[in-house]
Amino acid sequence: MLAGNEAYSPTDFDLLQTTLLSTSTASVTFNSLNSYSAYKHLQIRMSTRGDTNWGGTTYLRMNSDTGTNYSRHHIGGYGSLVNGGNASATFIALPFTVADSAESASQAFGASVVDIYDFASTSNNTTVRSFGGTRRTPPDSSAGVEIRSGAWLNTTAVTSLTISGSSGLFLSGSRFSLYGIKG
Repeated sequence: MLAGNEAYSPTDFDLLQTTLLSTSTASVTFNSLNSYSAYKHLQIRMSTRGDTNWGGTTYLRMNSDTGTNYSRHHIGGYGSLVNGGNASATFIALPFTVADSAESASQAFGASVVDIYDFASTSNNTTVRSFGGTRRTPPDSSAGVEIRSGAWLNTTAVTSLTISGSSGLFLSGSRFSLYGIKG
């Protein structure tokens, strides 16, 4: 999913960590990212499902920062609806996680790819781009596709990433894989 003037081959991606949930949990954190100094960028590949209390939005926070230190942008298509927007926020929004409800496909999981650029840099803000799709309940039960981006407005190197939701839990079977991308 990386773009720009850089070209990557499959050998540029190394699997660093995977978390496969065996029980429901509110968040997943990748720690000790400073130990991955051989990589320029990171990528998270997620397959997620939330419980019946799931609030829709999936959050990404860096270094446990919960302040209004993020920007976020999105555009999405959900059946006949299209929307977009931007805001300053206390998190970077990632594509929606499918909720475990009567309107979502049985055992359906949302899939997302999240690119985290220049995570170790101390001279620029860390930027994020994500793409994902789900079977989304509100505003309708059609499939949804989203492109989201954002920035952590801080020049501190990223040492941890936490993925959570606005409410509810990630269900057992949700998978989060962290890849390092050589530069």
